[in-house]
Amino acid sequence: MKTTVSIRRRHAGFSMIELMWGMLVLCVVVALIIPTLGAEAQRKASKRNAQAILFAYSTGVAARVDWPLGNVAGVVKAVVDGRKPKDGPYAGRLFQAPMKVEDLRQTFPYLGRRPDGELFFDPTGGQDSEGL
Repeated sequence: MKTTVSIRRRHAGFSMIELMWGMLVLCVVVALIIPTLGAEAQRKASKRNAQAILFAYSTGVAARVDWPLGNVAGVVKAVVDGRKPKDGPYAGRLFQAPMKVEDLRQTFPYLGRRPDGELFFDPTGGQDSEGL
């Protein structure tokens, strides 16, 4: 006499409920990460713009461009507008940092002025955010 035992086999894979829970967890994690990545990208762009401003300013100083005295905002505006040295081997050559005017305000925390008036880069972003 033969007895047959019926063994219920489970199909390989995940159930629909398990897949939905996995998708829910994935969506929550992505929703938490995206704003952080966007803010970090904006900070990096602001730092890069500040470095471009400082590069144009420094090369202009070496070429004897007369940058204005005063606060950071005034100097940054002059660098973005561009200036030419009056004499020397680079006379007539324009020194400027090409960027949009609306992007300037975000660069102020990364740029400062030394007591001698020289512009400098602060990678921590600890300078005056108003450019004063």
